[in-house]
Amino acid sequence: MSDVTSKYQSLADVYRDLTLFFKIDGNIPFTLADFTSIAEGRWDYLRTNWDFIKGGYLSAINKLPDGPDKVSAQTQYVEFTNLVNNSRTSSQNPLSNRNNLRKFKDLLNVIQINDLIVTQVEQTIITNDIKRINALQKDDFVQMRERVRITHDKTADSMGLEDSTYNTLYDRVSVPQSMLFNINNFPILSSLISLMNQITSMIPTRLVHNERPDPFFVVRNALNNPNIPMASSQSGFLVPFPAGSSLEKLAAKYLGTPDRALEIATANGLKFPYVDEVGHKTTLTVNGIGNIAIISLNDKDGFYINQEIFLGSNGQKLIKRTILNIEEDKNNSQLLITLNGDANLSDYTTVQGAYVFSYDPYTVNSDEFIMIPTPGTAAGGFPINAQKPWFLDNVPTDLKNIDVDIAIDDTNDLVFDSTGDLALVYGMANAAQALNLKVQTKAKDLIRNPTFGLIEIAGKYNNSEITQTLLTMLIQQAIGGDDRFSGVNGLGYTITKGAVFINASVKLKGSNNSIPLTFQIPKG
Repeated sequence: MSDVTSKYQSLADVYRDLTLFFKIDGNIPFTLADFTSIAEGRWDYLRTNWDFIKGGYLSAINKLPDGPDKVSAQTQYVEFTNLVNNSRTSSQNPLSNRNNLRKFKDLLNVIQINDLIVTQVEQTIITNDIKRINALQKDDFVQMRERVRITHDKTADSMGLEDSTYNTLYDRVSVPQSMLFNINNFPILSSLISLMNQITSMIPTRLVHNERPDPFFVVRNALNNPNIPMASSQSGFLVPFPAGSSLEKLAAKYLGTPDRALEIATANGLKFPYVDEVGHKTTLTVNGIGNIAIISLNDKDGFYINQEIFLGSNGQKLIKRTILNIEEDKNNSQLLITLNGDANLSDYTTVQGAYVFSYDPYTVNSDEFIMIPTPGTAAGGFPINAQKPWFLDNVPTDLKNIDVDIAIDDTNDLVFDSTGDLALVYGMANAAQALNLKVQTKAKDLIRNPTFGLIEIAGKYNNSEITQTLLTMLIQQAIGGDDRFSGVNGLGYTITKGAVFINASVKLKGSNNSIPLTFQIPKG
């Protein structure tokens, strides 16, 4: 597999398009950080007016939630103010330097485009980007995920985590190792895997943004037998059909039991085998004519009016059309299929292998949405981020809140399952793993997350100063901000010449369950 995607050449490109996608989708105001070309052209404005407008931006920064982003924005505010003061007589534009745009990203992220009187050129830039993001298709998100995968793989290689089986599978060559892997690097790989999973949740459908259908329209037009009731449901909500899923899995996730799979089938007018991810090609017997595609009469099974199909050839882009009419020409043993859209089917010729691609009638696939029936009023919104794994459905709430992570062993190495994939850990096991990571990591060791980990005591306290209160406070700080844990409810310790051995109990939030925690920390 090539290490180049045609559209996304860097991880920064992926982040930018995802940021714009979610902002457009959620009607979230744009900032200068979203449009670096506009930020670059605003240097003269910012330098001239900074003394008058900086107070409002400092106030906005101070209202941010406490955390690294807020601290970074405050630091950048001071540095930018100094840059403005030192550039009063200079004709240079420091924002034309990409490094400076990255350096002041958190500050630029509080300067909303709406706060500015945009020029016609700037508005054109914004309008074109909105059009581009709204036009994103399934293949675009696949390319985003591929870029993240490439970045993850190269990062893993650089840490010495090369996998020859994986390389063979993906037809790739590892980059040379340049550092030693340790547990402090784990969040980097973990965040890239999380990003891939997030993008995966967005690519099951070509209907990415403004083409989402009305769920009631789907129900009204999809039911093949109006005499079959949709259980007791009066409405529903749409979700992308996940690749590799089944109606039973969706019923278990959204309706509480796989036994309600037929309710989903009824709501969507599906028939056995319900799911078709393979589809099939039917070649055209003669060139297309106007809006008519012509196939052999022997291939008539599997086509019906209002069906969505795809038309393609070796020389033309694959396009989606809807069947408006079907006529049999028995004299010539042909089936004439009239399609919606432009009357340009003459471009699809038999010489170029023109074909109609379709799925089994009344089935669903990962190019489509599927209706989940619900009682009462319609569920609001589009649950694009509702990606809880199916195997957590029957887990108690307190353990479900622990969530899922990649499993590591006692040496902090990755664990692989019998299929060669990364093993997962959840429930109490994940709680124990998370706690151990927090106390084994020294605070400030993670550059991107300096508050993660246990504050070091080596060389700072003598034996008399190391108390149960101090150790409890250190663990409380290490787990603070993690809404899975509510605090330490028991602690014992033993001091030796070089270390402190600690036995503690950490309580799960909203639960009577506790996790035993045994570890040691250097003393001096």
